[in-house]
Amino acid sequence: MQITEKAWNNYIKKLSAVCNEAGAKMKAFVAKYGLSNQDALLRYAMRLVQQYGEGSAALACEMYDEIAALSGADVPPAEPAEVASQHEVAKGVIGSLKQSPSGNLIDTVVNRLVKRAGADATLKNAVRDQCEFAWIPSGDTCSFCFMLASAGWRKAGPKTLSGDHAEHIHAHCDCQYCVRFDSKTEIKGHNPKALKAEWDSLTGKTSEEKRRAYRQKMELKKRQDEFIIELEGNSSEVFKKQAPGGLKENLEKMGFDVKPLGRGGLKGVTFEEGGGYKTDYGGNGYIQYHPSEGSHHDGAYYKISNAKQGKRWFRLNGDEFDGRKRGRKEI
Repeated sequence: MQITEKAWNNYIKKLSAVCNEAGAKMKAFVAKYGLSNQDALLRYAMRLVQQYGEGSAALACEMYDEIAALSGADVPPAEPAEVASQHEVAKGVIGSLKQSPSGNLIDTVVNRLVKRAGADATLKNAVRDQCEFAWIPSGDTCSFCFMLASAGWRKAGPKTLSGDHAEHIHAHCDCQYCVRFDSKTEIKGHNPKALKAEWDSLTGKTSEEKRRAYRQKMELKKRQDEFIIELEGNSSEVFKKQAPGGLKENLEKMGFDVKPLGRGGLKGVTFEEGGGYKTDYGGNGYIQYHPSEGSHHDGAYYKISNAKQGKRWFRLNGDEFDGRKRGRKEI
């Protein structure tokens, strides 16, 4: 059986909406009434965790029962987990005030505890029914979520929960637990083998070292994404403000694979030896620099290509020109 991406994403969106609404209401309460009345603050936080935590747990139970029904699993209906206690809410809120006396972290405490109720419901029923569970990444996955996701499907057992709760649930995160009752059940788009292979490929022997390597990798990816947005949105300025050597150095610092040109008279000639360079990006795009030597365009130039904009040519000063007129062969 395959759980469609649409079905899973709808579930994640509903859970996220519940958590975010609870956090937003907590934030609005602090903005309106301040922090001076701590008793009122804790009462309101508890009310939100209770109300929205029950909603989070109910959604998790609905998804659990749907998967069980589609799998033909003979298990009782899922039971919702208990929401956080008054002590847990107070501990979280007071702890957040120690970290940030201005109160700008209280909403994340509420968000996290609401989300935890859903995760607890999924895992507690998985332990009860002895099925498998996996942590499914979503969006920009943090290093810890990626580590959990790389473990793939595992049998739920007594050690699945830490005490009474799912471990390491954090706010503003759309990653979530899923269950399955047979090895044929998968979520479309979820590839645990690929996640494990990527985790194993990260530099480091310990989990912390690998998580650090993953964070560095994600930071490079973020820089690459920001550069691509700038490149495709304002190409002239990108080329105008830096020389070819500087652009090449920046591309390499961002983690792009910069290679010599692959065709023409300068094929394989490094930039340091007077050649050009090319780097691929975003799956189908590339940036190319060609020096004046061997150029069919009256001097050195840049060329970019992507599915959205097609091919475009630029002088080193950033001026765009029509590189198709001479009908030259592509490099």
